[in-house]
Amino acid sequence: GRQVLDAAIWLPHLANKSAAGFAAFEGDGFPELKGATAHFSWNGRLFVLPQDDRETAFAWAIEPQIDIPILNGAFHPETGDLYAVGLGISGYKATTPKAMGIVEVKRNRPMSPPVELRLSRDRIEVALAEALPTGIEPKVIGNTLSAYQVTRSPKYGSGHMRLPED
Repeated sequence: GRQVLDAAIWLPHLANKSAAGFAAFEGDGFPELKGATAHFSWNGRLFVLPQDDRETAFAWAIEPQIDIPILNGAFHPETGDLYAVGLGISGYKATTPKAMGIVEVKRNRPMSPPVELRLSRDRIEVALAEALPTGIEPKVIGNTLSAYQVTRSPKYGSGHMRLPED
């Protein structure tokens, strides 16, 4: 028999309205993300799931949002550039500006992606792949961090989880 493992992470409907395909970051297109997994979302989001060797699994979204409903993607075997494809599905209105297409996603500048998330009662620490250069102070502009406490259910479909009201 096959052993079924629980997922390391569940992305709630608020973050990912419709999960699609996965692909491993390989090659030189995104050198900082080698070993991570790309997760494609039909609502035009591209998530990165770092290697799952930590107690706290997490995902983060690459910006900007892609303008097609992504169903799957692949990395070019020589360049490592990412190509994604998607189309509207009959009966469902795409939430992206375009209903179908093929896109090339290229890294246009070096990045130091988050590789670990540490949670405690009074703080959230994000460890980056590389230290920031001397003299550079971190400044968060327009980024958000959302934490969800989602419990898996044997019921069909994904529930529309809501954040607790204060």
